[in-house]
Amino acid sequence: MHWVIWLLIFGFVGFLILGYMQAIKTDNDSKKSLENIFGGERTLRKMLNFSSSDSKWSIGGAYFMIAGAIVGEGSTKTDFFIHFYWKTNDGSFSPNRLAWNRIRVNPVPNSREVVPTIRFILKSGGFTRFHNETSIQKLIDNNVLYAIITCNERDWPSDVQLPMNDLPVSLNK
Repeated sequence: MHWVIWLLIFGFVGFLILGYMQAIKTDNDSKKSLENIFGGERTLRKMLNFSSSDSKWSIGGAYFMIAGAIVGEGSTKTDFFIHFYWKTNDGSFSPNRLAWNRIRVNPVPNSREVVPTIRFILKSGGFTRFHNETSIQKLIDNNVLYAIITCNERDWPSDVQLPMNDLPVSLNK
């Protein structure tokens, strides 16, 4: 009778180990597929700035006998994005976007002529399993940590405004 209990325990532990190994294999397959889609430097065709605003407002009120009050509050959140078109494996250009804080820019001096490119840096783990996923944007949102854009320096002009330039004249003396 004891051997049946031990057999059940070892069978259950073996089942757990096999399930864990299958999850690791699926995660590795997802990583290889993502590296195939997003790996290497990809040609950029067009880049645009855009912003998205989300406003939330609430109004409430109370009334008791002859006195009452109305209270309202609101907030607006604005997110800034870079919209870009990049060349995929099949040669077509895919329109996608990334938030400003997920973009790194590598301007190359104007002495060299450079074709603008983008390179995606993937997150280190927990890849989305995407056997049914058809949206490249969802794959980017869930699996790309940031992107590096390489372009000519003239395509990314310097526009630095130091805060010391705005000090009142009396403080500059």
